[in-house]
Amino acid sequence: MNIIQFIDDVTGEEVEFAVLSAIQYKEEGYILVIESKEVDLDESTAYILKATSIDGEDVIYELVDDDAILDIVFPMLEDNMDDFEN
Repeated sequence: MNIIQFIDDVTGEEVEFAVLSAIQYKEEGYILVIESKEVDLDESTAYILKATSIDGEDVIYELVDDDAILDIVFPMLEDNMDDFEN
């Protein structure tokens, strides 16, 4: 499982996320993540993020909150989880 670090734009705080799955849909990149500190918990909150731009080696992600897109990409990310972890 890959761990990636994000900087919260509002607080400036660094947060680590574990990437559970990644897909390409209509030439856009999407990842399914949970906070790395929640990996071993029975319940955790998952987030779907969309790559919006690449700045050198850094990728800028935004939280997906469009229900129509979530309905499409979540099942794809879920199906890809087994392949991604192996």
